[in-house]
Amino acid sequence: MTPARKLDLLGAVAGFYAGHLVAHLQSAGLFAQLRNGIDANELADQHGYDRELLHGVLEFLYQQTDLLDRDGSCYRVAAAYDSDYALEFTIDKYVRSYGQCFADLEKSLRAPNLGRSFVRRDVEAAAYHRVQSPPNPVVMEIVERDGIRSLLDVGCGPATMLRQLAQRNTDFIGWGIDENRHMCAAARRAARKEGIGARVHILHGDARGIGRRMTRAQRSSVEALQSKGLLNELFRNGSAEGAAQYLRQLAALFPGRTMFVVDYYGVLTRLEEFDSKYQHTVIHDLIQLVTAQGVPPPDLEGWAAVYDAGGCDLERAYEGDSQGIRWFVHVIRLGGER
Repeated sequence: MTPARKLDLLGAVAGFYAGHLVAHLQSAGLFAQLRNGIDANELADQHGYDRELLHGVLEFLYQQTDLLDRDGSCYRVAAAYDSDYALEFTIDKYVRSYGQCFADLEKSLRAPNLGRSFVRRDVEAAAYHRVQSPPNPVVMEIVERDGIRSLLDVGCGPATMLRQLAQRNTDFIGWGIDENRHMCAAARRAARKEGIGARVHILHGDARGIGRRMTRAQRSSVEALQSKGLLNELFRNGSAEGAAQYLRQLAALFPGRTMFVVDYYGVLTRLEEFDSKYQHTVIHDLIQLVTAQGVPPPDLEGWAAVYDAGGCDLERAYEGDSQGIRWFVHVIRLGGER
């Protein structure tokens, strides 16, 4: 294991400035021009910016980060960040969407729901819609292999998986619920544009209220469920009871169904030491904490205990590493008899 490198004080100050700088460059659309390479003075003139200051901003990012390459006074986005997911999405998600939670940290530390009210849900939704939050290939393979024709996605985001399944199978019916109204609106627009709006139903609201949003007949038609990045929101104060309680609630509504849990293993406050390659996870854990979601268990054993407390059986586990996140797909069986 390679221990994570710690920032010294000036490194932390540089990181603070860099975060503000990249947030502005992203919101102003400058990264689109920097992808092709552009002279600092030309970029300043196009946007009506002070030449000397913008040049200093770009030079600071070049000197302090690996985001930019430089040739004279011409700056270009580095090849390692050649995709929206690698650069713009990350900035929108972690800086522009959640940055205000830390700017108002005094309030975030004291409010009942911590920094949740400060999150820019519109920015978050636009970022996820751009990259379309690709569905997990393991889940897609199992759903299609097993001929599942109706699936409920709790915390569906842009509903990419439901939409893809509906496009591939004209008999498929999908249900999704998400508390981000901007995310729901984008998902509905996409489904209508793709001609599948009549078979992909997107509900706006807290996934814990799904029992009030679907009729008994609709719930009976659901063959399987997916929770992608939702259960990790229910570990406030390090307790698994919120997640276990939700699983028991789902079991009462959808007894005996297969559920795909697509999530990640937490690190911050869960492990005393962590490998430097999981820096992405630590950053994600911090926004979990500042928005009153808590940090999920760090390993399979911890998650298995959650399923057991929720009256569910863990049937299969698939694990992997991607972008500094230890992700997994756990195939569980909800309690009760169908």
